[in-house]
Amino acid sequence: MKDPFEHDFDQGLVDVQAVLGAKFQVPPGGTSYEAISIDKLQMEERAMPGGKFQDVNTTIIVRAKIAIGAGIKDGVKLSAYGENLRVVGIEKDGDDSWTVFCGPTGVEVPRLRV
Repeated sequence: MKDPFEHDFDQGLVDVQAVLGAKFQVPPGGTSYEAISIDKLQMEERAMPGGKFQDVNTTIIVRAKIAIGAGIKDGVKLSAYGENLRVVGIEKDGDDSWTVFCGPTGVEVPRLRV
C-alpha cells in the first residue's frame, strides 16, 4: 500500500494531465494517448550525402499506466505535434510517471530504381 504522500503525488499527476495534457500517437498516425506534458520540439534539418537528416527531439512525461498500455519502450516509433519520433531512453523515478526521451526516427534516403 502506498503511503499518503505517494498517493497524493500520483493523484496530482492525474490533475496536471487534465490541465496540461497533450496527445501523442503510437505508432505515428495510430492510437492516440494522453501525456502529462510534452516539451516543445527541438528541430534541425541537415543535408547529407544521399539524403537529409531531420534531427528532432523532445521529452514526454506520461503516467506509467498509459506508457505500459501504449507499449512504450526503447526504439518504439511515435509521433507528437505531427512529427515522427523514436524512443531513445526512459527514466522511471519510482512514482506514477515515466520520462520518455525521444529523438529522430532516422535518415531519409532517396531510393533509386534500377
